[in-house]
Amino acid sequence: MKILNLLAVLFISSSLFAGGPWGQEKGKAYLQFGGGFIPSTNQLFFKANETLNLNRRVSDANVGLYAEYGLLKNFTVIAELPINFVATSSEIEPNATSSLLPSGSLAGFGNTRLTAQYLFYEGTIKLAGGIKFSLPTAITEAETGLRTGYQSFDVMPRLSAGYSKGKFYSYSEIGYNFRTKLANDIHISAEAGYKVYKEIYVALNFGALLSSLDRNELILNDEQTGLYANGQEFAALTLKLSFPIKNNIGFNLSSTASNFHGNLVQKSPAFGASLYWKI
Repeated sequence: MKILNLLAVLFISSSLFAGGPWGQEKGKAYLQFGGGFIPSTNQLFFKANETLNLNRRVSDANVGLYAEYGLLKNFTVIAELPINFVATSSEIEPNATSSLLPSGSLAGFGNTRLTAQYLFYEGTIKLAGGIKFSLPTAITEAETGLRTGYQSFDVMPRLSAGYSKGKFYSYSEIGYNFRTKLANDIHISAEAGYKVYKEIYVALNFGALLSSLDRNELILNDEQTGLYANGQEFAALTLKLSFPIKNNIGFNLSSTASNFHGNLVQKSPAFGASLYWKI
């Protein structure tokens, strides 16, 4: 395992402390604004245990808004609106195994996501079901191979289970993502957190993305930058910290602690941060 090798599709998200079956009470909202960056790198995880050297260094940064709103009792709607900034350097790597593309930069919306979630069981363990829609609002530049998101319309049913008692909470989620233009994939997440002091929480999250695409099948240009490629996969642990600064306003921080698996995702240390507001 390589400490602080953060996978791009896991890290770049403003929803650092989102997730679980709880949702929002009717008429209440939770907002987060934040993002992060991945320092430039010319290496990708490839076919689980290989490394793919790129001909240029790739950098990826993001800011975004995440919002939850309790529309009805036990029914929460969620919106995610990211803006991504991607670039490749003018430096040519002599050991590259991919074709040479021009350098450049690109900024634009990522994939806008809308989720409807319903809490259908409240007991010792809470259960919720939902459906997430991912819209093809991202842009792409064929000449440089740069993308700000996936070029696909996705529909993902998901199931979430959570437990909390005293200072401790935990939850797990699983979803199957049906995609119009890319390979379908499975999203898995499990998180445990503990209130260490007043409203300060520390959490450890395991996240995984598993694609239905055979990793031996190469898709044209996907191996040029590793940006939102078809067949991406990862499995990683992320460390999170959440702390208030005043009333219902506070900060979330995150950093990947280790990773176990990857395909067509960047090898680079990275960090994330967001400001939250409970309304």
